[in-house]
Amino acid sequence: MPCARSFLYKELNEALIDDGEWKPGVKEEYIDGLNNDIDYLKRSVKGVMEVNRPPILFDPPIEKGCYLFGCRRHHNPQYKKI
Repeated sequence: MPCARSFLYKELNEALIDDGEWKPGVKEEYIDGLNNDIDYLKRSVKGVMEVNRPPILFDPPIEKGCYLFGCRRHHNPQYKKI
């Protein structure tokens, strides 16, 4: 996370300093988005340090039969005889 955080802070500083060609309201939205991202990273790191694991969505594709030995769900034997 240190790389992401330093990148976001760098982007934020550049946006605050830059008075270039911004359309009205776009700069403020961009800065708000960066601040939201920084807050999200801070909360995420704090949560992980407190052992709150973020949810992981894992949905494996089913392509073939189960290859696990002893799979009770698919009724595979402990060992396959060759």
